[in-house]
Amino acid sequence: MKKNSLGNSLLYKNLLENGENKKIDRTIDTSDDIAVLQYTGGTTGEPKGAMLTHLNLISQVLAISQWRKGLDRLPDTQYKIAGFLPYSHIFGLTSSFLWPIKEGATIYLVPDPRKLEEIMKIIDKHGIHFLNFVPIFFQKIATHRKLPKYDFSSLHLCISGGEILPAETVELFEEKTGGLLIEGYGLTEASPVTHINPPSSSKRKIGSIGITIPNTLAKIVDIETGETITKTNEPGELWIKGPGVMKGYWRNKEATEDVLREGWLRTGDIAIVDEDGYFKIIDRLKDIIIVSGFKVWPNEVEKILRMHLSILEAAVVPYQANNGTKIKAILVIKNGFDKPSLEEIRKHCKKYLAPYKIPKIIEYRDALPRSHVGKILRRELKKS
Repeated sequence: MKKNSLGNSLLYKNLLENGENKKIDRTIDTSDDIAVLQYTGGTTGEPKGAMLTHLNLISQVLAISQWRKGLDRLPDTQYKIAGFLPYSHIFGLTSSFLWPIKEGATIYLVPDPRKLEEIMKIIDKHGIHFLNFVPIFFQKIATHRKLPKYDFSSLHLCISGGEILPAETVELFEEKTGGLLIEGYGLTEASPVTHINPPSSSKRKIGSIGITIPNTLAKIVDIETGETITKTNEPGELWIKGPGVMKGYWRNKEATEDVLREGWLRTGDIAIVDEDGYFKIIDRLKDIIIVSGFKVWPNEVEKILRMHLSILEAAVVPYQANNGTKIKAILVIKNGFDKPSLEEIRKHCKKYLAPYKIPKIIEYRDALPRSHVGKILRRELKKS
C-alpha cells in the first residue's frame, strides 16, 4: 500500500480503497495503551507530544457528559453540535467529536472556522445546541455586522477555553445572541478539561474557570517553596491530579519529569481559588515579566488596555532596553478609531496600574498572530 512521506504513516483514503476488511483480535489496556499522540499548542514554546491513553479520553468524555446534566434546560431532541474547532486540537477532539459520538449527536462541520458568516448560517439553519470556541471567536461573532440576520435562539450552551475569557466578551455575546457563555479550563496534558463553570447562569462566575470536573483534584502550589497554599485568593501554580492526566511526553523524559510529580501535573499556570472553590487563572508562569525586581502579569495589563475605547485587542511582552526590561504593548485598534498616542495610553493605564506595569513602548498591528484554533502566539510576539 502506498505510504505517505511522513515515516510509516498511511493515507486514509488509500487505506479505505486498498485495505483488507478483516477483524483484528487485540486486547487493549485502557490505562496504559496510547490512544493518541496529542501535540501541545506551542503558544509559548515548541510543541510536545502528550501520550494520552484510552482511559484518559474515556474519562474526559464521561466527565463532560455528567457535568452537562446540570444545564438549566437540555434539548428535547437529538443534540446538535457545532464541530468548528479542529479535531487535531485536543479541545476540538474531546468536546466536539468524542463527546458528541458518546451522546449520539449530530455534528455540523466547518473546516475553516475563520469563515464566521458560514458558522452563523449553520447555527441559524440547523438549530445548533452546543457551541465550543476560543474567546476571540465569540468576540468576533458578537461584533459581526451581519449577526442580526441570524437566529441563535437554539443555543443551550457555549463553552470558551484555550485563553482567559474577558468579561466584556461574555456580556456582549450574551446580549447579542441570548446564548449562555461560560468559561472552562484545560490543557493537552490533561485531555484537556480540568475545570469548568456550572452550566447555569445563576451558578457560574464570570471571570472564573469554575470548579474541578468529576474525579479530578486541584491544588495551588507556592512557586518559591513548593508547598501547597491553603489560603484562599493566594496565587501559585495550579497542579492537577486525575484520570485525564497523560502518561508523559513522547520521547521526552526530561520534560515529562519536569511536569509530572507523584501523579500530579504541573500546569505552568498561575491561579487562585476563592472561598467557594472557584478557580481563576492569573497568567502563564512562562509569561511573567520581571521589571525592576517586580512581577508583571501580562493578562492584568492587557485587561486594562482593552478598557480603552479605541483598543480591540492587546498583548503585552517584555522589551529589553539598555536600562533593563520594559513593558511593550502590541495593539489592534477598532475600526473607525484613530491610533492613540503612547502618552494617551500611559495616561489611561496610570488610573489602574502601578508605574512599573505601564507600557513604555507601543506597537500597532492589524491583527495579533494566532494559532489554528485562535490562541495568541506569544512566542512570535516576543521574537518581534
